[in-house]
Amino acid sequence: FLDEGYTADICILPDAGTKLGVLNVAAKGVWNVSITITGQAHHGSRPWEGDGAAIKLAHFLVEAEQLFDSSDRENTTMTVAMINGGKADNQGPKEVSVTLDIRYKDKSDLSRVQRSLDGLLQKYNGEIVSVLQGDDYQLDMTQPLVKSFVDLYKSHMNSEIETMKAPGSSDARFFSAKNIPVIMLRPEGHGAHGDNEWISIEETDKFYQLLSGYILEEA
Repeated sequence: FLDEGYTADICILPDAGTKLGVLNVAAKGVWNVSITITGQAHHGSRPWEGDGAAIKLAHFLVEAEQLFDSSDRENTTMTVAMINGGKADNQGPKEVSVTLDIRYKDKSDLSRVQRSLDGLLQKYNGEIVSVLQGDDYQLDMTQPLVKSFVDLYKSHMNSEIETMKAPGSSDARFFSAKNIPVIMLRPEGHGAHGDNEWISIEETDKFYQLLSGYILEEA
């Protein structure tokens, strides 16, 4: 819709957060890369005759992990999403691949990660074969329609709204690219994408009342 010319003054996106009183003011970018490591195949009993790609991948991942600090949820993170390769259980493979799911806090840190990975890829004879990238997002709290929402929340809920940075990426990036500010918050719920996902009925009703009041006031 955005690419076809539809637009808005503001977007309300219940795509992130922990409870109704928490406004997400930032979301990480996503950089998913598929990497192929190449070596020389060898019989499983004769590793000295080859250069098995699988063990090279293992060493590559150990070093790549050192580029990230997951002790703080706001830091850039890496998850090993998929590993593929090998043709037989008695052979060191010539080629293996891995998919990394990297969530970066800003473009500067993404550049740091990219430079470091390039060095490791040269060391282990690897190459990036495909990339999926989505931008990070930062909310401008001084934007008038954002300020009016925060003020309405305070009067409607009789409490201050909290702010946080999302540990993942968000569809907010598509609106941000069109200079549309995005309010991201949702009713309380847990277990997203899991078997026991749930959302609070009570907070969903409060959310509805809040949005109704905001729309009537601004539109």
